Amino acid sequence: MLDRSLQEYGQIELIGSSVVRTVNGQTVFEIPISEIKAIGEFTTSNGPFLDDWFLTLITKNEWHEIPMDVIGVDEFFLNLGEVLGVKLEYQLTNSTIWKTRIMYPESLKERELYNMVKKRSKNFFKRFLGLKETVREISPEIINILLSVSVSPTEINNE
Repeated sequence: MLDRSLQEYGQIELIGSSVVRTVNGQTVFEIPISEIKAIGEFTTSNGPFLDDWFLTLITKNEWHEIPMDVIGVDEFFLNLGEVLGVKLEYQLTNSTIWKTRIMYPESLKERELYNMVKKRSKNFFKRFLGLKETVREISPEIINILLSVSVSPTEINNE
């Protein structure tokens, strides 16, 4: 199981003052801890056969969603909390529905990380049929943090 997880999800760890995620020996991302503006977790109703629980790291320019099956996540999470001087805790472990929460910064703890909204489709045929897409958007609280560091808000399509 460990070999499969390592190949499929890779590993996450703190190396020096950076968060590093690797998959099959290749660095997927490296983020200086000082650039992390928010941390959250979310679950979907896709489980148990698909990934359904994720950790999200948000910087001023991007965010990374990490499946909670990644190797080293518990040690990483504990170490990151210590470096940030906060107690980071998982709370959505057994959730089987769409649910989100902010864990950091402390001032926003337990608020929504993402909101689901209906928007006009970017797909011509869906627009023609009058269908809307459900889109996952970063919550207004997170947008306010990002705007305070001069970044425009973005959205992710929920697929």
